[in-house]
Amino acid sequence: MGAQLDTFTMPGEKSRKEVVAEFAKVVEQRQYDDGHGGYTGTLAEKCGYPLDFPGKVFISESAAIDWMHDEDKWGPAHAVIFCDEEGKRHWLIGGNCSS
Repeated sequence: MGAQLDTFTMPGEKSRKEVVAEFAKVVEQRQYDDGHGGYTGTLAEKCGYPLDFPGKVFISESAAIDWMHDEDKWGPAHAVIFCDEEGKRHWLIGGNCSS
């Protein structure tokens, strides 16, 4: 069984509390869209874990995605900050999900 990365972004000025609330909504929507049976390859697989905030800041979205690709599919989803070309901060929320 494999894994695939599932992510979404939010504006960087959102608080951790707002990020956690949106993560819960996204997980619920993924469960609705892709089922509850497991191995969907989506954030529906992260429903049993709290969202992790490792405190990492990346110079680009692609650098943040590369980091997430190396994370364990059985662990929690992560919320990290990346900066776009104009220096604006964004949250990238996601993780490797069993498929």
